[in-house]
Amino acid sequence: MQMLVWSAVQSSSISIKNTVKYRIKKISELIGTDITVYSEFYDAYMACMLYRLIND
Repeated sequence: MQMLVWSAVQSSSISIKNTVKYRIKKISELIGTDITVYSEFYDAYMACMLYRLIND
């Protein structure tokens, strides 16, 4: 029984990891920058924060 639970947890964590990787790739394609590179991620993050600050 415990082995079945562990197997379910493991497979769901793999699914979550793949979903996150897919979403990061999709966002990078949409904004035209590789957000896995820290400097480019920081620029995109700051742009989002400025947008929220201006539009709230």
